Amino acid sequence: MDQIISFEDYALWSKTITEDPIEGTYDVYPPVNLHITEPEAVKFFDAKDIPVTCRNCHSILTSEILKDLYEYKHDPQYFVVDIQKEMILKCYNCGWWLIVQNISNREGHDYLVEKRNFIEAIVKKYNIDSLAVPEILLKQHLRKNQKDIYKIHSRKFETLVVDVYKDFFTCEVKHIGGPGDNGIDAYAIIGDIPHIIQCKRRTSTDAVESVSTVREFIGTLVSSNVKKGHIITTAPKFSPNAVELTHNPYLVRMGIEISLKNIEDIYQMLSITQSPEATFPDYMLGNMTFQESTPIRVKGYWDGGSHYNWHDIETNNVPW
Repeated sequence: MDQIISFEDYALWSKTITEDPIEGTYDVYPPVNLHITEPEAVKFFDAKDIPVTCRNCHSILTSEILKDLYEYKHDPQYFVVDIQKEMILKCYNCGWWLIVQNISNREGHDYLVEKRNFIEAIVKKYNIDSLAVPEILLKQHLRKNQKDIYKIHSRKFETLVVDVYKDFFTCEVKHIGGPGDNGIDAYAIIGDIPHIIQCKRRTSTDAVESVSTVREFIGTLVSSNVKKGHIITTAPKFSPNAVELTHNPYLVRMGIEISLKNIEDIYQMLSITQSPEATFPDYMLGNMTFQESTPIRVKGYWDGGSHYNWHDIETNNVPW
């Protein structure tokens, strides 16, 4: 079964270590089953935290530094070190990504905080004919895989058209289609004028939209007392008789206008309505919060100089 993969949703978590040399303790968030043998907290954040391959397709990841700040202030009595590093790992094969933020802050000899934040894409998979596929994701997929439009569910095609029309005409569109819709799949208000939309999702790439489709749609417009209408189909073309009927003098005198849109028109609207993709920092970051779990204590002592001595971390077989 053909699938659409989404990485729009993400999970957030953090890993933190704090050092208090006066008290001779470390706090670790979340509890970790390991040993700390060196006083530098940055050693706590070793390479095992960072994946080398994509969690979805196992391709080699590409890394890019987003932020690399180092600030050092010093006077005879006091010093402050503030380090912020931010990196993104991206899979150019499938699109999976992971953002890692390192934050290190030390104020004098009293306290050190090391924190690593993780923002990881969640892999979601949808069957191409699923009604659960979000429209924004479906549009992104169809821009790259145009022929897959013939595989989507007919009702999903209706909601796709509604979404594309909203963007293309910058208007209000309401989905109506379903049992008893009387040939009306959607209502649109374009320039303060009501329009009726009818969608035809054909499964064949050689289909021709017949004159009967237009004839029936004229009846829908007349019975609804609406003068503007759109027939949008995945067929490559309308029959000559169907096109000719839309220019019938009787319809002109009635003020009825019918716009016929085929599969190429759909592709064009999808292309025109494509929004610039936000960069990862702008798209994912912002007011994100990270919850810390209950700390465990690492016992040790400071000898009053530049050396620390550490005992093994105390854990209760907690998973990482």
